[in-house]
Amino acid sequence: MQTQPIIQCHQIVPAELAFDYTGNHLNLALQPGQIISLIGPNYSGKTNWLRTMCGVEEAARGHVSLLGMNTDFMDADDWATARTRIGYIPFDFSLLSAANSIQNVVLAARYHQIGNQAELADRAGELLHQLDPQLDVNELPAYLRKDQQYKVAIARALMLEPKALVLDSPFAFFDSLSRQQLQDYLLDKVAQGLSIVQISHDIPYVLAHSSQIIFTHQRFVHTFTSKQAIIDADTPEIRDYLNH
Repeated sequence: MQTQPIIQCHQIVPAELAFDYTGNHLNLALQPGQIISLIGPNYSGKTNWLRTMCGVEEAARGHVSLLGMNTDFMDADDWATARTRIGYIPFDFSLLSAANSIQNVVLAARYHQIGNQAELADRAGELLHQLDPQLDVNELPAYLRKDQQYKVAIARALMLEPKALVLDSPFAFFDSLSRQQLQDYLLDKVAQGLSIVQISHDIPYVLAHSSQIIFTHQRFVHTFTSKQAIIDADTPEIRDYLNH
């Protein structure tokens, strides 16, 4: 028996695409423990689709529900709830420049008044150690590598114990070894019930681990529910992309 979807999209099309889109709409339902991956050529609107799916951008048509709440009718309290349960990390994420890693990680939890200061600091340190035992938690962001900064952003989102993470190109800042380590960490979280919606250019990873794969193009969007389904797709644009 399926539970209430964490994110549900009904016939959506993003409003902020940088090109005229006359293609089909998108339906999806994100369940606990699923990975939904968006792939497609550059300039196909992947980020707009992702942001629309989680309510960051408005839809030109259709509607989005977060935790069962239609975003068209959500009030400030509803949005606060959604932000604690669905963590969004954009490609151009930012950290507080004057705060060290621990302070950055506890920031969102303190804003939402979750836990006391000592508990939050302990939890932040634990998350950072899990993500990168070599990371100096006392360093300011400017002295961390970009991949380490991203791990701080991941830890900050996980501090709120979200039901889902929405990630725009999460592995872009990593070399092959550190990328594999982060992928393994996130897959372990998924096995524990976390859901992930992500843009990824790592096709083997997407094919191996995604519950659904969404292929975006300037003329259409297609959803596949298995690795074999997208491999067998007879759409030339999809075949060319997978074989490039």
